[in-house]
Amino acid sequence: KIDAKVLAKIRDQWQSAESGPSSTRKHLFLTILPEVPALLAQGVTISVPKFSFTMPDGELKGDLSFSLPKNYVSNPFQILSHIDGSGHMIIPIQLMREFLENIVSKKLQKNPAALEINNSNHIVQQGDDLAAKIKALAEKKLSSLVESGALVQLGNDYTLDVKIEQGRINVNGKPFSPAMIDFM
Repeated sequence: KIDAKVLAKIRDQWQSAESGPSSTRKHLFLTILPEVPALLAQGVTISVPKFSFTMPDGELKGDLSFSLPKNYVSNPFQILSHIDGSGHMIIPIQLMREFLENIVSKKLQKNPAALEINNSNHIVQQGDDLAAKIKALAEKKLSSLVESGALVQLGNDYTLDVKIEQGRINVNGKPFSPAMIDFM
């Protein structure tokens, strides 16, 4: 139900900005933003009733559905406050561990002196076993996600349930707080 004329106008603005001067590209967002309410005026529903990704360490499964009512928004900055939806994911424990280990490893590459295990105040040194430190930090981050309620362990998986009602986000039945995912 997206307005095709408005979408074409946004596409033209996008293409014009890509081939134009860098100052035009810098202001692309501000150019397109006023078109968003017209683009979404007929209402939008995005639904993926079931998805799964099979990976070596397990299968990531879930579903999601989000909607914005028809003619509900005239100010693009108010769009998020009118979205309703839900999502559910099942993440194998090993897959989540590897994901966090990858994040910790990348952080180490950017700033080798930054990694610290808060429990022991031990700073990673060049001669230390970095793989063990990365695993320990990832496990600590995973524990903090579970403790905060961002993830719930269910057997060999973690579950994540998200609900959005009029812009309010609940994660696993608790109001969302950025502290829930402040694990790095």
